[in-house]
Amino acid sequence: MFGELLRQHRLAAGIPQETLAERAGLSVETISALERGARQKPYLDTIAQLSRALDLSTDDRAELERAASRRSAIPAVPVNNLPEEISSFVDREHDVVKIIQILTAHRLLTLVGIGGIGKTRLALRVGKELANTRSCGTCFVDFAPIRDALQITSAISDGIGLHSSPDLRRLIAFLRRKTILVILDNCEHLVDDIALTVEGILRACPNVTILATSREPLSIAGEHVHRVTPLELT
Repeated sequence: MFGELLRQHRLAAGIPQETLAERAGLSVETISALERGARQKPYLDTIAQLSRALDLSTDDRAELERAASRRSAIPAVPVNNLPEEISSFVDREHDVVKIIQILTAHRLLTLVGIGGIGKTRLALRVGKELANTRSCGTCFVDFAPIRDALQITSAISDGIGLHSSPDLRRLIAFLRRKTILVILDNCEHLVDDIALTVEGILRACPNVTILATSREPLSIAGEHVHRVTPLELT
């Protein structure tokens, strides 16, 4: 965890390993080894040098020290945190195929439709199919219980396993090196604020794909909309 956290701070600062090494008075090999986890127990004075070089706050430095005290890293992004399906999935196989085709070529797709029409079920099935076929993380974030726009970043952070950082800058730095599908469910009541967050993530994180569900589109550049219609009765 220390190596991943150090890398997040460095990327958030926008500097390469060489610059950090020069500022901290360390070798590039040492910075590389720390970020790879080859050196999991750095000395406190090394952490102090890195903290000064990165201009970390007191809280961020303390978090770095705590991470250094842990012996093993915790996986940052779950392979799959999708909820289990509790009933069978029928009659939308054509939609699943079409959505997967769109997500192969585009990084933002919003499933739009009235409440209760099945957008969440459809998104979860797409996520399950992609989790089984792609070598990437797949995570699910449900905004239904979220009422405060200030909690958007922390909800996404929790969904991808970054529990210690609700800060958007840190979230983007973390996601920048990840290949992951993020499902954002029930966006309609926070649509404008979620749209701003999604724009920032997609602009900075080239390997992140977002599948959103909402009663209305996010209405941002690059968005593709798939309208979910009622199933035909037979």
